[in-house]
Formats: sequence, C-alpha cells, structure tokens
Amino acid sequence: MKNLRWLIPAALLLATLTWLAIQEQRKPTTIVNPADYATYLVPDHLAKAKAEIGIEKAFWQKKLTTDPDNYIYLTKKASLLSQEFKLTGDVAYLHQSDQILKDINTRIPNQVKVLHLLANNAITQHQFQKAEDYLVQAKAIGNERYTTMLMMCDVRLERGQHILAQDLLDNMESRSQFEFLIRQMKYEDASDNLSGAIQAMEKATQKAQRSGKKALINWSYSNLADMYGHDGRIQQSYDTYLQALANDPADLHSLKGIAWVAFSYEQDTEEAKRILEFLKSVHPIPDYDLLLAEIADFEGDQEQADACRAAFYLEAGKPEYGKMYTTYLAELDRTEIDVLALVEEDVRDRPHPVIFDLKAWTLFRKGNQQAAIDLWEQEVAEQTGEPITAYHAGVMYGALGEKQKARKYLREARAASFELGPVISAEVEQYLRAL
Repeated sequence: MKNLRWLIPAALLLATLTWLAIQEQRKPTTIVNPADYATYLVPDHLAKAKAEIGIEKAFWQKKLTTDPDNYIYLTKKASLLSQEFKLTGDVAYLHQSDQILKDINTRIPNQVKVLHLLANNAITQHQFQKAEDYLVQAKAIGNERYTTMLMMCDVRLERGQHILAQDLLDNMESRSQFEFLIRQMKYEDASDNLSGAIQAMEKATQKAQRSGKKALINWSYSNLADMYGHDGRIQQSYDTYLQALANDPADLHSLKGIAWVAFSYEQDTEEAKRILEFLKSVHPIPDYDLLLAEIADFEGDQEQADACRAAFYLEAGKPEYGKMYTTYLAELDRTEIDVLALVEEDVRDRPHPVIFDLKAWTLFRKGNQQAAIDLWEQEVAEQTGEPITAYHAGVMYGALGEKQKARKYLREARAASFELGPVISAEVEQYLRAL
C-alpha cells in the first residue's frame, strides 16, 4: 500500500476534524431562527394528518364491507396505506399496500392504475428492476401511456440510464405539465446541470401553486429548498423550507432540511439535535439516527456516534426494509455486514455511477486500491457530479500517490461543503493539507 502516511490515524484525525470544522468552516451569517418554525415542532400537525388518512381509509373500508372484491375500493385503500407509510414511517403499511395490489393484479390483471401503484411502491423500496417490469407491462397495455413513460423516466434515472431517460423526455408530446417538468428537473440534476434543474423546478412550483393542490405545492417547495441548498443559496433554501411548512405544517422533510442548515451551515449542533429528536419522537425511522451520529462525530463524542450508528444498524438492517437502506448499511462497513456482497447486489439492480462509486470505495477500504480506482475511472469518472464521489476519488488518488488528481477532486468536494457537511468537509481540508 503506497503512501501509508496518507491514512491519518483515527484519533488524531477526529481531533483535527473537530478543530477544523469549528475554526475554519463557521459561517458569519445566522440564518436559522427557532422562532420561525416553533409552531411546527409540535406533534399535533402530524396527528391531524394521520387522522385525515384514517378517515379516508375508514370510508373505503366501509365500502369494502358491502363489496369486498371491488378492485377500485381496494386500490384506493392500497394507495392510502402507501401514504400512511410515508407519514408514519411504519413499513408494515407499505407491505400491506403491496399485498393488496399484488392480489388485485393476480385476480384482475392488466389494470394500468394498479401496475403504476405497484411500480411506485417498488421505487419506494429501491426495487428498481421490479418497478421497470411493472411499467413494461403497463406500456404493453397502452392506457395512460404518458404517465407510464414519466415513471419509466424515473426508473431510468435511478438506474443511471441517462441516455434512455433523455430519449423518453424528447419524445413526450406534452412538455409543459407539472409531471413533465419534474422529470426534466430530475434529468438536468442527474446531468449535473443544477441551474437547469432549478429552473425546471421553479416552473413546476409555479404550476403547483396554480393548481391549488396542497400535496403538489408542498412537494415542490420542499424539493426546491433542497436544490437551493445544493446551489449554495442557503438563505433561499431555508426560506423555502418555511414556505413548505406554512403550506403543510406536517412536512417532516422540511424540518429535517432546517436541521441540516443548522448543522452544516451554522454548526449549531444543539438546535439540529433538538429538531431531529422531535422528528424521531413523531416519525421513528432509522434516518435520523444516522444524522445524529454525524453530529456526534463533529462534536467529538465517539461513544454517542457509535450508539447512534448501532441503533441505525439494528433498525435499518431488519428484513422488512428490504433494499431501502442498502447504501447506508454498506457505508457503515460493520463487521456483521458482508459489505461487498451488499453493494454487488445493489449494482445489479441499480447500476448507477453513485452505486459504482460506493463499490469502488468499498474495495478501497478493503485494501484493493488499484481495483478501486480502475472501477472508479471506468464507471464513475465524468458520469456524475455528486460531491461524495469527488471526495472518494480525491482520497483514493491521494493514497496512490497521484497528488494532482487528488487535489482536483478534493477541491471539487470542498466547493460542495454544505452538501457534504462539516465532518467530511473537514476531512477534505485535512487530506488537502497532507498532499
């Protein structure tokens, strides 16, 4: 292994990272004001949203008591169960939705609406090949072809098939609808054209506002806020999260976004933790533990970081989550996990440059440095602008003694410090100093 001094001892690295993150990356402007969102940090909003779904579900269940085999009623119930999963984080609802839809598909095949819902559930579960199979069936039937092609575009982009996704978009007849603009945004983002992606998302948001549909408006605002953050427009990102919350006080994604602004931009770990602990209390999903672990790393609290990651592993590793957390479990690199086998499985279903990057990073951490960089150059280089891939490339090239390439990619990663967060950004600085 070349340049062993490149691999900085963990204890020294942790101490250095904490100091660098505090001293060098603190931003002068304060953006986050707890008074702006205090009214949303209460459980009442989520409880109300759950109750509304419960009322709808009870309505369709009552209809099913008189006509238990009515596939329209069953489809409505399945759709509500999928929404309930997103609202509560309880994956059992998603499986119940899936089972109802699969039963309908067996009993009354060739219902395009059912196939679309099955594909949506498969995408949620990161089963992209299965989603594609459902959409191929829907396309063969021919009904609702426009929606089928839009969803197929989603799957193509998730699988790294950008040329095929572009071909689908180029052949769309209607190019001004909200649904098309969303796919255009995803395509531009995947093509590393962030300004073009933001423009498409801003147009989609205007369409959503004119529609008056609460769900569309909220989804648009929260996603637009994410993109402003990626573009370094932090104040605009924060303000847009607040707009999303004003539209839907039960918008947990936007609260998480504000927690990230507090942590990544202001290094206000106490406020970030306060928001995340609230989210955990009302929406117990594994994701929050992973972010809390990162905050503990930044604070130098290794015991807490380990505890949070262990909690994440115990929950996210449960079989009922399927492939939903494969990438994050692989990044943990725990001894209980055959990481390479996990990543190989993900590559088969989702041969995206970001997943190949994870495989290369896994090989690198296992000591296969040359194999790692060979794979990265073949499957990742020039195919994605995700900052985490630039960080990985910088570290790998540095370990191989290729300092010029290492600097190039580490500087790219440094430019995305908000997106990467204080811990990795501090590592970037440390590696650059070691070159």
